[in-house]
Amino acid sequence: MLIASVLWSAMRYSQIFLIASVAILTVIPIVGFPSKEQLHPGVVGLIILAYAALIGLLPRRRLHFTLIDVAAFVVFVGCLLSYAYGHQTKTDFDHVLFLWFCPYFAARAITGSCGRKAVLKAFAVAGAIAIPFGIIEVAYGNLFLKIFPFGSEAEKGLGVAKERLGLTRAQGALGQPIPYAMFLAIAAVAALVLWTTREDRRSNRWLYIALGIVAIQAATLARTGWLMLAIVAGIVILSRLKMIFNRSNRYLIALVLVGTAIVLAVPQTNELLLGSSGQESLKLEASADYRSLLIKQALEPGYIKPYGTTESQIGPLGHKSIDDEYIHAAWTWGYLPLVGFALMFLAFTRGAWRKRRDIVALSVYATCIATMVALVDVAFLSQQEVLIWLLWGCASGLTVRPTASRALWRGTRRSLLATSAVAAEHGPTDTGLAWPPVTLSHS
Repeated sequence: MLIASVLWSAMRYSQIFLIASVAILTVIPIVGFPSKEQLHPGVVGLIILAYAALIGLLPRRRLHFTLIDVAAFVVFVGCLLSYAYGHQTKTDFDHVLFLWFCPYFAARAITGSCGRKAVLKAFAVAGAIAIPFGIIEVAYGNLFLKIFPFGSEAEKGLGVAKERLGLTRAQGALGQPIPYAMFLAIAAVAALVLWTTREDRRSNRWLYIALGIVAIQAATLARTGWLMLAIVAGIVILSRLKMIFNRSNRYLIALVLVGTAIVLAVPQTNELLLGSSGQESLKLEASADYRSLLIKQALEPGYIKPYGTTESQIGPLGHKSIDDEYIHAAWTWGYLPLVGFALMFLAFTRGAWRKRRDIVALSVYATCIATMVALVDVAFLSQQEVLIWLLWGCASGLTVRPTASRALWRGTRRSLLATSAVAAEHGPTDTGLAWPPVTLSHS
């Protein structure tokens, strides 16, 4: 009875169910969650949505596979083969099944059937919730990890207070500044898209939320979030150059320029982004040198196993490496997932070009590209992996079309209405029929 009630709720209130799941994901740590990470309430909500879509409780759509689906399937097959040949454990495979592919399928189903902006609303609402908690965190410390102490794992560097440029970095319930900055960057873009596509042109609610999210993202003191925002802005501007730089958008352009000037005027942000001090400049050089060594190590013959390994990845400096998700995924699962990720990047780039006139789709694809670029500097950590796969599923769902049966019903309905109009105009014929015979359209 309980399962039936939950599935009915997922079917009846699918968008609310999705928004609640994403919000819970961003306020309750997933690292160290009691029992299993798959039992995290936010993850459970997405699994329920994926199952509801699988058994047909959500509005049905045409069976249509996108290039993104093919790429995700290649990643899944690579993980499955690694597990099947004994190179990975069932626990690791369950992790990617429930934390990668269930969120992907849930977002794909919701976007393709219930609303193309549903996932964006979920991210924007979660980002709005992060604003007051971010202010509290900057002033008094991380409230999430005080309430949920299981989210702190010092050996993994999660949930431990970190400082940079003399300030404590915001990390939220994700327990690490870089994944938190990536989530906030996605949420800020989502809020901006909702603002630009709003029906009530006098309402600026989503704009204020976006600005608040960007402010909290700045408190993470992570370059990754700024990099993602810059990539999204660059792709959107280059794709819609003539449409953006016109008289009707002059206030928006002025807002962006003023905002950029304010960001660079803040000493800590200026130092972080431009490396104006010797300390930050040395950190930038050291980070670039380490990435170069990591890539050189990964290209050594025999370093990456064809089907992965359960051993911990040890970086070039002799400690565990979490600095590049693609190298980490290849180390863990083998070559095939790496091929899937490359294909996915190609799919997002292709989608951004083909949908450049659709601001919603263009922004989603641009954000997906930004996440893939950001994963060069950091591996999947905490809730970040769930949220990223959720975004990628949304990108795939934007191209899903209605079912043929629905198209047939619309054509049949139009034909019946046209037939009724003819009957009303000419009346009954000599044969006694109420209206003349017609051929139903299947358009």
